[in-house]
Amino acid sequence: GKDSSSRTTSSFFVMTATMASRLAFGFLAVCLSLSVLCSGVFAEGDTFGRLLVAKNILNEHIVEGKDVTVHYELFNVGTGPCLDVVLEDESFPEEIFTVVRGLPRARFDRISASSNVSHTVIFNVKYVGYFNFTGAQVTYKTEEDAEPTITYSSAPGISEVNGLDKYNRRYSPHLADWLAFALMVVPIVGLPFVLWRRSYARYSTVEPTKKRS
Repeated sequence: GKDSSSRTTSSFFVMTATMASRLAFGFLAVCLSLSVLCSGVFAEGDTFGRLLVAKNILNEHIVEGKDVTVHYELFNVGTGPCLDVVLEDESFPEEIFTVVRGLPRARFDRISASSNVSHTVIFNVKYVGYFNFTGAQVTYKTEEDAEPTITYSSAPGISEVNGLDKYNRRYSPHLADWLAFALMVVPIVGLPFVLWRRSYARYSTVEPTKKRS
């Protein structure tokens, strides 16, 4: 029906967004590799810093009422330092996400060439449905008196925020259900066994009669 069709369309849309996000991370890895290979080329010229920023959601499943961990990684792929680095992520509305630990804004005085820093923020989610996790903004300077450079992190893309009941139905170990099943099965299996055991014990104690000569 229409519901199954919409669910299929939504799932396809999420899978497409996930693949796009993975391709973005692959592109980031290629850029890092090229920067290492080309570092010797820029060594004799002007030195300048350049940041590549990755934003990742560390949770395998995002659930309403539970915490979600957002991890940022800032790579300086340039040949000089990046100064006055400011990471700011305004993509988490306060009516949906509550900060549990860390801040969505972080500052780093200096990130040296060919080095990286990381930052983590933990939010509590008050939402059910699909949410588009977009990129964070990062500003930095390549020199003390230089104009700030603006760049953006990778975007994790669209992810589903599961309701707690839906999540428990899908991924809970269902211990209570298994316990109830065991309690129902034990009498069915145990009663015939007890009757057989009693019958076996009774007949096994009867001595065979000896034939008279």
